[in-house]
Amino acid sequence: MIYFKLLGGVLMVISGWMYGLSKGLQIKKNRDMLLDICGRLSSLQNRIRMGGGELSYILPLCFKDCQDVKFTNGEFSYGGKYIKQSDLDILKRLFCELGKGDRKQVCEKIEIYREILFKRYNELNEEYVSKSKVWQTFGLCMGLSATLMII
Repeated sequence: MIYFKLLGGVLMVISGWMYGLSKGLQIKKNRDMLLDICGRLSSLQNRIRMGGGELSYILPLCFKDCQDVKFTNGEFSYGGKYIKQSDLDILKRLFCELGKGDRKQVCEKIEIYREILFKRYNELNEEYVSKSKVWQTFGLCMGLSATLMII
């Protein structure tokens, strides 16, 4: 009987730690997705600067490998779960303003929004470093306390 309690306790500790790890990984995926989008915005900016074609052609081309970002009928949509709503609002504003102005103005707008997103990336990087360990420790402690209650 005690072996089953110990086994259950070990499983609780491991599941608590895994919960904390998954919370940290959500922050990391959000951070990585923002960095990927910043890189794609640089590519978009270069294509616009070089005169690579119409926006309706360039946008899907720059974001074609990004599985969660879609452009349907010229509208931006995000089907993933890792980017926060505030970051999505920034991206939607950017893509709404893209067709307004000449090439230079559009490139400047992309640069401004890319810098905003990169600052957000740096904030998420700091958050990941600080909160990842906290979440793991929290999950581990919750698992240990649940184990102590069982035994």
